[in-house]
Amino acid sequence: MNLQPTLSLLLVVSLLSLAARADSTPAGTTTADSLFQPCPFPAFDSALQRFSKVLTFKTISSAHTDNHALHPQEFTALWEWAAAEYTEVFEQLQVEQVGAGGLSRLVTWQGSDPSLLPVLFVSHVDVVPVTEETLKPRGRGAGHRGDIEGLEASPFSGAVEDGYVWGRGAMDIKGTAIALLEAATALLREGFKPRRTLLIALGHDEEVGGANGAGQMAALLAARGVKPAMVWDEGSPIIVGGLLPSLDAPVALVATAEKTYQSVKVTIHSPGGHSSMPATDGSSMASRLGRLLLRIATVHSPLKLVPPTSHFIQGLAGIAPVWLQPLLLAVEHLAPLRWLFVRLMAAAGGDVAAMVRATAAVTHVQAGVAGKVMPRAGTITINLRTLPGETSDSIQQQLLHWLGKDAQHANITFTEKWETPAAVTDPEGPHSALISSAIREAWQLKGHSSNAEALPVIPYLLCGGTDSKWYANLTSNILRFAPFSINRKAGDLKRVHGTDERLLVGDFGRMLCTFRAGLRMAGMHMQLGSKSQATASAAAAVDAAAAAAAAAAAAAAAQRVPAGADGSVQASHAVSADAGSLAGTVGAYGSSSADEL
Repeated sequence: MNLQPTLSLLLVVSLLSLAARADSTPAGTTTADSLFQPCPFPAFDSALQRFSKVLTFKTISSAHTDNHALHPQEFTALWEWAAAEYTEVFEQLQVEQVGAGGLSRLVTWQGSDPSLLPVLFVSHVDVVPVTEETLKPRGRGAGHRGDIEGLEASPFSGAVEDGYVWGRGAMDIKGTAIALLEAATALLREGFKPRRTLLIALGHDEEVGGANGAGQMAALLAARGVKPAMVWDEGSPIIVGGLLPSLDAPVALVATAEKTYQSVKVTIHSPGGHSSMPATDGSSMASRLGRLLLRIATVHSPLKLVPPTSHFIQGLAGIAPVWLQPLLLAVEHLAPLRWLFVRLMAAAGGDVAAMVRATAAVTHVQAGVAGKVMPRAGTITINLRTLPGETSDSIQQQLLHWLGKDAQHANITFTEKWETPAAVTDPEGPHSALISSAIREAWQLKGHSSNAEALPVIPYLLCGGTDSKWYANLTSNILRFAPFSINRKAGDLKRVHGTDERLLVGDFGRMLCTFRAGLRMAGMHMQLGSKSQATASAAAAVDAAAAAAAAAAAAAAAQRVPAGADGSVQASHAVSADAGSLAGTVGAYGSSSADEL
């Protein structure tokens, strides 16, 4: 008996009912404090004051300065303050000034066993600029110091009010930077001595790509022959108030991969001419740019279900209601269900849709030089975020598909060299287990005698970008998790880079505990890899990485859903790649094979 049509129909009905319930669900009011126990941390009040203080430094990064710092003196002041506050770290450990202008910091806590590969923790201290919209006070909080143009709400107040710490960088991501220094200080005071070397890389320009901070720290580590066993960077959070309809329990999302970031500049040429005699054959700049913009907005990239999104769905099955579990488990194995599920995810829009297709966002349009002259050239800049396994060739084909007959009048330039896509970290491996253990130690659910399986930890695809991409040529074991909570229904995601950015005071305590546990476990964990294992498996790693990339590409192609066949692709086009990218290729992964475990 063929059950696939029945299961497909059941999935349709189930997911549509979930969507209807989502539309009727009121904004959530659940906070982590109502779900999780407080986590005791030594001298917490002092740590909270230091977190508040770090938010007052206007460490804004800028792509338009040589060192990527809008006000370098703010970064310098922050590090001078940190050296005075975290004396154990800056005096007992090796702290190096790295990056353009020496504005980033690389901390090395030497382990007692040099045969073990180090573990690298990554964060950054820069923040995005404050816009006029952000300056408008909405609701309570954000401080009352009035230090920006006399406004009541200041994005750089660092105020502690209403159970939150308010200020730019509270959520993205000064909290983890300070928590790492706080956790290291606490462990030093306890007399902790790691067997494995621990590295902490704190960048200063992640918000503008990270080339002058993390990029230079990664290059320094590569020059020294350092091959981390794993990297723990910022990333996805703990979701409270419901990840999806009918899934109300809190869940920790650990990103085992992130989408590849790439900006592309498309230059369109046209005959131009006097504005009194516009072309009527579709050859004007307005026509050609208009067609391209319309196609980008309406002709989407093919739908694909690849890891870690497929792992995410399997993880959801473990916490879903009993009636939904078999449907989620069947998505991986039944093509009709997979075909349907990716379409439902795409229809959901936002971050859910971004998990099943490459996305394109037009970020800049420029054409014209005078009011009476039709332009002969126009430029569109497109920000692309691609899925694991996708290559520059597939993106070029998509660009040509968008251009259609206008491809012969266009030049395509990758403004950065194509990034080496980071491998998908094994969600069942020892690196993922380490983070899961640290999370569950710090985030103890109320009413549970044992937290071993109380808090679900699920693999996830991070649709944004992090500094971790710069370390992808050093290890393939990269995990991205930021230990604080977000209530999606309450609109917490909009606060990141937006108005009234804030972090729950209780979450800051649990964040401190998470990194204290993470540093301790990483320093003593014996199953993360050694230098001898890395040397023995280097050649195998190259072959494994190449095979994994080929398999991912094949899987993506096999699961591709056509986006439509409108528009022809012309052979006459130009493609160029400008400088500026990662140092290294898939072949440079070196020690990052499963054999090293």
